Amino acid sequence: MVLDGSAEKSVELVAEATFGTFPTDPTMLGIGGYPVKVTNKKTVQIETFPYLKEVAGTNRSQSTKVAKVGEAYAVNIDMRPTGWDMWGYLLGGTPAAPAISDTVAKLSMANKVGSAEYEKFTGGIVQKIECNIEPDKAADQSVDLLFVDSDGITGADYIGAGAHAAVASGSPLDAPGVTAVTYDSAALSAANAKLEYIKMAGEYPVNPVRDITASWASRIGGWARGQRNISLELGLTLDSMTTLQTDMFDGAAHTFEFTALGQTLTFSNIIWGGDWEQDLDPDDVIMMPLKSSNVDLVFS
Repeated sequence: MVLDGSAEKSVELVAEATFGTFPTDPTMLGIGGYPVKVTNKKTVQIETFPYLKEVAGTNRSQSTKVAKVGEAYAVNIDMRPTGWDMWGYLLGGTPAAPAISDTVAKLSMANKVGSAEYEKFTGGIVQKIECNIEPDKAADQSVDLLFVDSDGITGADYIGAGAHAAVASGSPLDAPGVTAVTYDSAALSAANAKLEYIKMAGEYPVNPVRDITASWASRIGGWARGQRNISLELGLTLDSMTTLQTDMFDGAAHTFEFTALGQTLTFSNIIWGGDWEQDLDPDDVIMMPLKSSNVDLVFS
């Protein structure tokens, strides 16, 4: 039977005790929301090189060797969040209580595809998260992960005596779910602005640490993370341009805070930068998208 919309398709996670090793009898965890689409990108790395054929060789104009030299695994999860769980995997802390840390979880991920087909990915790290909160729709969150290995599709369930993740439940994050919004510890009305959207992202530059003794085909023995970058963009409709235009160009540190999904998110050390294209349109409002990178973020 074709694996159409009626087929079983799922994604779940678990923290690893040993890097690259799927836990025995795991209690799997959900992703903190509703997975809309999961894209598993499995790359077979090929090297192609021409070579000199032996004297007895023939077809010398096609003396090219194609060799498999490695594998790579990347996953994207498009989801509608009901919690900040994935930020805990990116920043540190726990899925229930994300907190900035220099130590982040090592992850395994597993899929079920069809009635009895399973696949595990191991040695994983969350590389990037983007979350967009806009009116009239559920918040859209995109999560990028990297892994060192996959066991391919098998017919054996991976939980053993463990348990699969609970079914996702609850309302996804949306604009009405964002409350207690402040800018520089005051209501946005004090800055003569209305909030149209929030875009927040966090990411690491991640490089593989190669280990030719590793047992998996990627020969990646770990992940080297660069400097974390948390970025924030606010889409603001202006009642007056004076206050925020001053803030954009003053080079001073600002703060932004809101509450959603049971947590308060406080962004600080915000230095606004980039371009502001001021469109004076007779039929439209004046928007000011404020953007900042390398900000600080605290969940409480």
